[in-house]
Amino acid sequence: MASRIIEEKKGKLANEEKELQRKMQADCAALGWLVSSNISNPSDVQSDIDFSGLMNDAEVHKQLNELLISIKKQSMRLEEIKRETEELEALKTCPKCGNIVGEDELFCASCGERLVKMTANVDENVCPQCGKPKKSDGAFCVFCGFRFNSQEPQKMEAPKERTCVKCGTKLPDDVVFCHVCGCKQPE
Repeated sequence: MASRIIEEKKGKLANEEKELQRKMQADCAALGWLVSSNISNPSDVQSDIDFSGLMNDAEVHKQLNELLISIKKQSMRLEEIKRETEELEALKTCPKCGNIVGEDELFCASCGERLVKMTANVDENVCPQCGKPKKSDGAFCVFCGFRFNSQEPQKMEAPKERTCVKCGTKLPDDVVFCHVCGCKQPE
């Protein structure tokens, strides 16, 4: 199941992020200790601090450089983790089988489940599931049974001529669900 794999990958990235942050804090603390232990403190707090001890001692300079490179690499990897996590969160999966599906796909390639297509600019006169025009102000799409105040998809059935078995409303010949009460009509 792809959705489980995505969640596992996000969990691994979150753990790696925490470990990198812990290491980065330790490196920053070591950097602070290295700097503070190798500078000359002036007797007058208004005077400049002498950093020449950091530059003149080759071993201290090497340690300082290694810590700064390590911190920079960790910072870059943290940015990569953030980008990877955002990419994983943007993936769309099938609600039935968890397979990864494309943004514009209407059906899952793995199980055939009808997918609800969400768009930023929703046309109030069109069903968001099947894209067909609304035939009435009812709560349900007469073509696919989508409940307009819900994002839960309903199974598509072949349209037939009928009268609603629940409320008796005469229905167009191509509807599966009553536009008045939402009752699914028998085949």
